[in-house]
Amino acid sequence: MLLVVLLSVTRTISIVSPMRHIKHYANKMLYGVVGFATLLLSIDIVFLSVQWVKVHYYKYMSLCEVAAVQSESEELSQKYSAPTHIYSILIQLELIIPCVVVFASFLTSTVFLMKSRPIQYTHINSKNEKKFRRVSITIALYTALFLVCYLPCFLLQVLYFVS
Repeated sequence: MLLVVLLSVTRTISIVSPMRHIKHYANKMLYGVVGFATLLLSIDIVFLSVQWVKVHYYKYMSLCEVAAVQSESEELSQKYSAPTHIYSILIQLELIIPCVVVFASFLTSTVFLMKSRPIQYTHINSKNEKKFRRVSITIALYTALFLVCYLPCFLLQVLYFVS
């Protein structure tokens, strides 16, 4: 999922400002990747190591389930209630944020691709621009396909997040 985010964001940057090289944005993107990876790792390490949640894998159903620690004691149930809700919200944000970023970059690149730009004067630049446009349209189509395939998961997570 992170690769799709990086691909769509870098392509959007190159479409919006074609004269700037992507290396100007490399540090900012690196901070974003490191920050997101840190968020993912810290959530999983903290919550799973403290055992506020447990993971179950059902081999025959090919299903992985993350469940809150169940306790018959009311005191323990209240103790684990807040961390379980926090973990649930953070997991949903892990799945919602990349999709929103991909969708925003998809819309931006689509709007910029729909605008007609003047063709450059030289034949070489014209060929490069046509090639760049074809590549950009192909990546936009892959991004749209990702969004369509990811739509059920996104809607489910939004529903969980809202309720």
